Amino acid sequence: MIKEYKVLLNDDMMPELHEINCNKWALRDDECDDIVFNIEGMTDLHNCAEEFFWVVSFGCVEGEAKIMQCAHGSHESVNVVLRPLCMFLMLTNSVKCVVLHNHPNNVIEPSEADLKLTKYLQESLEMLDIELLEHLIVGKAGYYQVINEHFVPRKYYDLNDPQYPGID
Repeated sequence: MIKEYKVLLNDDMMPELHEINCNKWALRDDECDDIVFNIEGMTDLHNCAEEFFWVVSFGCVEGEAKIMQCAHGSHESVNVVLRPLCMFLMLTNSVKCVVLHNHPNNVIEPSEADLKLTKYLQESLEMLDIELLEHLIVGKAGYYQVINEHFVPRKYYDLNDPQYPGID
């Protein structure tokens, strides 16, 4: 199930979630095809003339995702502000997330700014114990997995494992 939200301030000026859309689609955090397909069904993202940036939040409930549009840009860029993105992830009790945006020019390879943003988001979300699973760039030709193609996945070692490299 995918639920779309906005973060709004209540009467006490405190942020709270407001559901604006709910769709009954199965969604798994490890299936980029599912994520792109379902968000495309809601937004027609690959046909947009401007860039849009979305975050998909995954909590502890298997198959339930919460999404929010974080930014809307121009025909060639989008300015992503970390605070509302993190606020949404914290309010949804996220443990992992996927971010995605479109390239209206349909060139799905990441720009240098896309790579810098991915690294910045990874480092920032790590401080909140939220794993950034993937950054997807969507165009008419399909989508591009930035983390899968450009960043080495983190390796977690078991300290009792004989293969553990240790610290010199």
